[in-house]
Amino acid sequence: WTPAGTEESEVANLILKEAGEHLVRLDLFDRFEKDERISYAFRIVFESGERTLTDQDLDPAMTRITDAMNAKGGWEVR
Repeated sequence: WTPAGTEESEVANLILKEAGEHLVRLDLFDRFEKDERISYAFRIVFESGERTLTDQDLDPAMTRITDAMNAKGGWEVR
């Protein structure tokens, strides 16, 4: 959730900044407005050309993304 008026690009740019080197695709697949808030849902695709990625590879990136979003005033990862 983000406050009303938050642009999709602001959320996407934060994800791009925090996702790391294995991010290969970022797609918005849903947008929902309720009670002066906007929920954006993104499909985040990670990939490596050298090996299969594990949770241990991706958990730090997802934690960075989640922490950065939750640190912004009025933002909440659900």
